[in-house]
Amino acid sequence: MTNHYISGRTLVLQTDEDGFRKSGSTSSEEAETVAFIGDSIILADYLDDGLTIPELFQEAAAAKKRAVKSINAGVAAVGLGRELEILREILAKQKPDLILVNFYLNDVRNCCAVRSVTLPSPWRRSSFISNLYRVIRHMRNPVINFEPGLSPQRLGSWQGSAVQRLNNAGTTPAFREKVLDNFGGWGNA
Repeated sequence: MTNHYISGRTLVLQTDEDGFRKSGSTSSEEAETVAFIGDSIILADYLDDGLTIPELFQEAAAAKKRAVKSINAGVAAVGLGRELEILREILAKQKPDLILVNFYLNDVRNCCAVRSVTLPSPWRRSSFISNLYRVIRHMRNPVINFEPGLSPQRLGSWQGSAVQRLNNAGTTPAFREKVLDNFGGWGNA
């Protein structure tokens, strides 16, 4: 990637067999596996490999003589609903010893595939309580449902734009297929 739109850097991003950004490897078979789940902050596609949170964690563990294998399961533009799906679907097969979830309040808001939930009055005045309520409600009853007002044409336009970006990035057909199969849930990540 040349001249990244956020950092202006030229970067080489590699992905693993699950489509996640590759993290540093460890030669120790006794290494603990730590999975980092989150959005663009964890993915950090605007930084060099050694500067991502999972990489820095692995480096700090090595400095304390602890063997750690980190999994960077960051996906840009997703919220907690999709992060929960990532945890269930993809990371379950890797059996991490520790799972760290990184999120900000905006991650609780809807992506294009999460149903909008309204908090009963008078709690609506608190942003924290409103967002916490949405997360708990979604975890108890996850419903994939396009938001009212998101037309199929708009979603199709986003998907067309994603296809163009994927083609321009030189991704493999298998990776493009995985992204497009999960496009609605990833919220145009």
